[in-house]
Amino acid sequence: MATTPGTSANGKAAVHPRPVQRPVVVGCDGTWLSRPAMQRAAVEALRRGTSLLVLHMIPTAREQAAAELESRERASTRVAVDVLELQATFPSLEVGLSMVPKVEMARVEPELGEAQLLVLGDAGSDGPRRFLLGDTGRRLVRGTRCPILVVPTAGTCTRQRPVLDTHADDVPASDSGQSEAAGAVLVGVGRGPAVVGLLRVSAAEAIWRRGHLCVLHAYPDHAYDADDGTDPPVDVERRVRHSISAADLDRSLNVSTVLTREPPTGTLLRLGRAADLLVIGSRGPLAMARLAIGSVSRGVLDQTTVPVLVVPHDVAQAVPRRSRRRT
Repeated sequence: MATTPGTSANGKAAVHPRPVQRPVVVGCDGTWLSRPAMQRAAVEALRRGTSLLVLHMIPTAREQAAAELESRERASTRVAVDVLELQATFPSLEVGLSMVPKVEMARVEPELGEAQLLVLGDAGSDGPRRFLLGDTGRRLVRGTRCPILVVPTAGTCTRQRPVLDTHADDVPASDSGQSEAAGAVLVGVGRGPAVVGLLRVSAAEAIWRRGHLCVLHAYPDHAYDADDGTDPPVDVERRVRHSISAADLDRSLNVSTVLTREPPTGTLLRLGRAADLLVIGSRGPLAMARLAIGSVSRGVLDQTTVPVLVVPHDVAQAVPRRSRRRT
């Protein structure tokens, strides 16, 4: 733990502990596909006032043919060059590089466990899936206890399938909530114990960006049965407001809500294009969320063209209440 000097009651110099900031970790494979993730990870580290760790997993000789080994060596060289470029572009950012053979994955688990954010590049469900669904990605995700930022690769994000379970793109912009989502951190919330933590994570992201928070709740007509005779939309708004209140967000943060009967996947994708960041929760690990047929997380991750912050429910539930300063 680092220390900072101060002054004690008797006027002598005192030393107070200063917590060491947890780093942002980004996975990199040495190809151009991982560069957008590295650039975004650097920006996120600067926002958080912390360091960046670039993690490059090296396959062993047994995993590849001799011709591929030479290609992997070139990839490792490119990773080192990319790190030097990051340091030149962001001179105030502390950037570390860890190159570890896959068979020695245990060596980086302590660093993954301390990460406050894991950044992964993704070329989509129809693309290479270098980290998200591959063996390396699953190992990285298993070692983390933090939100995961998925960064689509520029130019490869056009999905060839229609938006899952929705026709929300047909909704007129004037009725879609786009004005509330524009430039905001947009978070999709449902019901359950993880909602409060998800709101807290999203609020922190909005504060780091000096923006506002837009809370989206999509509900079918049959989802809420009001006991007091009110219409379902009134009951929905009451429940969402209760969750926001329970999250105890910073009062200086501008929070807006969008309530809609449209299916959640398409609505999140549509509004997410206008937002600064899209945040979703996941009931399980990220790799499994990508495989869960019919889930909102899969629909968003498969088709998004913007970065998505995925917060596993167990991570959200562990987010503490914000500390209050004494005056």
